[in-house]
Amino acid sequence: MSLSQLFTYIVHILIPILNEAKSLFPQKRHLCRLSGRQKGSYSIEAAVALPVFMGFAVCVMFFIRVVMTGWAIDTCLTETVDTMAVCSEDPNIYAASALFYGKLLSSDVKLDGAVLGGTAGVYLGESSVDDKNITLTAAYRINLPIRLFSGQGIFIYQKKSARIWNGYDPHEGAGDEEYVYVTPFGRAYHRSRECPYINPSIRSVSVSSVGDLRNSGGHRYTICPLCGRDAGSSVYITSWGDCYHGRVSCSGLKRTISMMKLSEAMEKYHACPKCGG
Repeated sequence: MSLSQLFTYIVHILIPILNEAKSLFPQKRHLCRLSGRQKGSYSIEAAVALPVFMGFAVCVMFFIRVVMTGWAIDTCLTETVDTMAVCSEDPNIYAASALFYGKLLSSDVKLDGAVLGGTAGVYLGESSVDDKNITLTAAYRINLPIRLFSGQGIFIYQKKSARIWNGYDPHEGAGDEEYVYVTPFGRAYHRSRECPYINPSIRSVSVSSVGDLRNSGGHRYTICPLCGRDAGSSVYITSWGDCYHGRVSCSGLKRTISMMKLSEAMEKYHACPKCGG
């Protein structure tokens, strides 16, 4: 909806309201009729009410323009930093600026007339890109409906940041102290995230052959107390597990892994015989 259409819509709404408001003051009409100054009274009312109404309509349209412009720029900033943070192999401020202005030019909200200088009036000079973060700042001035004093408009500053995806680093933020891995129901801590005890390799075997199989520790597989009774012709085992499972979705086959400081883990868990040494 354009500003002219919005103004027309507001006028069509307010005219019936104003007419209804006049009907609430019959006494004033009667006094005017008695005094013989009915025509002059309407002229005075129009001279007072029309500028007030027009000023109110201008303020409403200006507020809507500011909100729509801010929303369009905020959307373009968000889409740009998200795209650069995830999809760009070499994020830099030049690529980010080109992507931002491209999105701004294709936006449904046009900035010509709303922003001083139009799209070129949106300044990204304080934006920055480093090894971990990308930050875009948009500074611009909104055109005033009535030029006052210097006529520089209203200064607006918007900022968006995103962390650049550089891959998974399990030890990020760990500092100098070593961290280990534990599971909610496990009794051992693990130094390696890839330990087969917490990352089991699941395979399916026939239920008739599971009794002859041994795990990597040389032990027989026993029936899982949670799902072993649900076994059909096939069951599920892991190389280092000690149970066979009737359902691949059994919680005994899943691991919820969390990090913990080694000093804290040593108080509650024993070291994993495979990776905790």
